[in-house]
Order: sequence, then C-alpha cells, then structure tokens
Amino acid sequence: MEYRKLLSAILLALGLCFVSGVGYAEIPEWMLERRIRYLDYFLAMAELSYIFENKTNFLDVNFLYDSGYLGQVLFSSTHDVSTKRKILITIRDSRGIFSNKSEIALLNLFRKALGAMYSFIEDYATDMNADVVAILSDDQGHSLAYFYQGEYHLWEE
Repeated sequence: MEYRKLLSAILLALGLCFVSGVGYAEIPEWMLERRIRYLDYFLAMAELSYIFENKTNFLDVNFLYDSGYLGQVLFSSTHDVSTKRKILITIRDSRGIFSNKSEIALLNLFRKALGAMYSFIEDYATDMNADVVAILSDDQGHSLAYFYQGEYHLWEE
C-alpha cells in the first residue's frame, strides 16, 4: 500500500515537471515588430478615456483615422461624403437612446453626444467641422444620421 502511495507521488512529481511548461507563454515576435501610427494610439486612448469617464452611460463608439477607404464602405454613392484624412467617429446606439425619437430630437441628441465625444479628441482634431466625420447607427447597424462639414444630416437611403 505504501509502495502505491510512493509510486503515485513520484509519478505526480514527474507529471508536474513535464506539465509546468504549459503555462509558460511568450509574446510573439510579430507583436513586438508591428508599428502603429501615433494618431491611432491616441485615438484608442481617447476612446478608453470616454468609456471610463462615462462608466454608466457611454455609447458604443470608435474613433478611427481614415486613409480614405473606410468612408467609401460606410457611405454609399448617394452620400457625397469624403472621409479621407479625417477622424471618423462611429457611434452605435447600444442603449436605445436614439430610438423612437422625432427627427429634430434625434439630431439634437446626436449633436449633444458628438460634442461630448469630441472633447476627448479635440487635441488631435482642432477643427471639428473640418477634421471629423461621424456616423450614428442603431443597435442593429442601420444608419440613422451623420455629421459632415459642420452639419448634421438624417440618413436617407
């Protein structure tokens, strides 16, 4: 009986020796070599700051610098909007704040929400009307409104 306990203890110790390397991890080389733009880093930090300062009532928001391609995807040919070299703010109404609102109320709420979000990036986008394009969508991804060149517009298909 004691031999079984001794044998099981030895096997357990040997097993732990081989298994202990399983928890060891190393950061992949490609993650160390990848470089990002400073602006992308600062926009990600602004996004986190917005979320942390509005813990109980933040909207699902993304701050992105657009080289030109993303705006072509989000805005169809019916909208004459250029997002090239602008900060694109995408807002998804995950809390239902903008649902069942009249057109005027929707645009006023959008203006208020975008103004609050812009305060987190105004160091990088010094002129909101020239440097920022924003798009507001509902929780299912349907576009409701957008901001371009200082004007708020309802989304029309």
